[in-house]
Amino acid sequence: MSHKIIFINKKQQGFLIPVALFIVLLMGIFALTMSQLTSGARNSAVLEALSNQVFYAAESGAQYAMYTLFFDVTSRATADTNCSTVNGMSDLALSASGLTGCTVDLGCSVTNDGTGTRSIYAITAAGSCGSGELTAERTLSVQAFMAD
Repeated sequence: MSHKIIFINKKQQGFLIPVALFIVLLMGIFALTMSQLTSGARNSAVLEALSNQVFYAAESGAQYAMYTLFFDVTSRATADTNCSTVNGMSDLALSASGLTGCTVDLGCSVTNDGTGTRSIYAITAAGSCGSGELTAERTLSVQAFMAD
């Protein structure tokens, strides 16, 4: 029976332990980085969707203000009165699908042209959607006029 004797160089003992620790540490850093990137991409997608949502909320508010201002109105005096009514509307809650949870504040101001035959209406609709860190706000301005 023959015996083989293996000699191990003392300088090579334990060489794989630091390499294994380095690889585990490197993989942990890689996993953490990927997690952060994925989280940032998700937040970015949510904010983009909120931005679109709040645009449509503000646009809906502006359309509602125009409807309130001009629907079935035959005189500038009535439209001027309706403008003051629109100006008092705040926290207008939207119930349409896709706009729930959004609110709109409306404002309206009226000026007359130099001849006094035309009223110019400036409507602002400030929309807000979301809550906390994921909130989007947008303001739209619309102008219209009515002449005698």
